[in-house]
Amino acid sequence: MGYLRYLVDSLPEEASTIFDRAEAGLDVLYAPDVVVGETLYEVAFGGEVAGVAL
Repeated sequence: MGYLRYLVDSLPEEASTIFDRAEAGLDVLYAPDVVVGETLYEVAFGGEVAGVAL
């Protein structure tokens, strides 16, 4: 769910900071294959996250 909330810019402040650090190349985020697959599925088939359509 964190990756989906990142895509719609609705992460809590602390989580957003973690993603910001990864974007800046300071940290690395790891995700299991199933998490990446579920994220891509939701994006491809148009889910809704935090009230925002993907």
